[in-house]
Amino acid sequence: MKKLLILILIFFPLSSVFAQEDTLKMTLTPPLVKNNMNPGETWVSTVKLVNNNQNDLVVYTDIQDFRSSPDGGVELIPKEESEGEDSGSGFLRKWMTIMDGPITISSFGSVEIPFEIKVPESAEPGGHYAAILVGTKPTGEIQGSGISISSMISSLILVNISGDVVEEGRIREFTTDKNYYKDPEVNFKLRFENTGNVHLQPKGNIVIKDMFGNEKGLIDINKDTAYGNVLPGSTKTWDFSWEGESGIFKMGKYEAVITIHYGEQTTEVDNRTFYFWYVDFKIVSIIAGTILGILLFIFLLIKFYIRRAIKQSQREIEKIRPHSIETNEEPIETKKQNTSKSHREVVDLREIMKNKK
Repeated sequence: MKKLLILILIFFPLSSVFAQEDTLKMTLTPPLVKNNMNPGETWVSTVKLVNNNQNDLVVYTDIQDFRSSPDGGVELIPKEESEGEDSGSGFLRKWMTIMDGPITISSFGSVEIPFEIKVPESAEPGGHYAAILVGTKPTGEIQGSGISISSMISSLILVNISGDVVEEGRIREFTTDKNYYKDPEVNFKLRFENTGNVHLQPKGNIVIKDMFGNEKGLIDINKDTAYGNVLPGSTKTWDFSWEGESGIFKMGKYEAVITIHYGEQTTEVDNRTFYFWYVDFKIVSIIAGTILGILLFIFLLIKFYIRRAIKQSQREIEKIRPHSIETNEEPIETKKQNTSKSHREVVDLREIMKNKK
């Protein structure tokens, strides 16, 4: 199988497309053309080529079908591969004609290059796609396995054929690169899949809220642009970034809600919600260290007062103990003495009574 011709040209909002061969520069506008057509209809238009060089240029044109590449760009399809495809394959080249050249453009001049699209009555509804290529050499003379931006520039043609059109898609993935952030700098990833038969341009926004429900950020998706199209049967990826406010009172759990709508005939809506945390571990460690220091100080202070109270109580007990022993012994001796004296008195009285008798 022959190698596919690859053009790395992603649907970004460029005002022009450049071709460079050494110092050679050309501009082809518009870089993206979108139109809705009916079976049996003919449409004639032009693209504008500008020579941004000090010398006159001789250029050639060509048309090739394309489809989405796995990396979200455009994959040009060789004519031999698309030659036998029917009208339901999404190809457009066989319906198009263009001034093939050679075309001479004066220094810093421009030229309008006409092209025509004639849709057959049997055309299948849905999206059909082709690229107008312009270069300083005919495509047959370009060496190698691919067409590069240095040798050719392009204008992409996206045509929707009316009929049984299916506008279906879904959010395949909406997430962040991490769940916890030490700085409020968050990277979002959106993957949208087109499951219909026409190209879709999802539009909408991402709303970011803090744990109290306060809106902290808004990211628009494909606002005021013709780019960001997703071809049938393909998936496109977008990367977004958001930078919030930092600080101790900004930390916590955040909510990101994406809502997108798509479709021209009927507007479909899809949404997803994702949560992430902003925690500045430096601030947290400082606060935790401060709290632990305070608790340790309180613990040591309480321990000091307890020991001091115990020592003071012991000293008071030592002062009281000798005095208590002396006061307890004296009554005992006195009692013994008194008892002996009474006994002697009783003895003497008996003797006196004997003598009287």
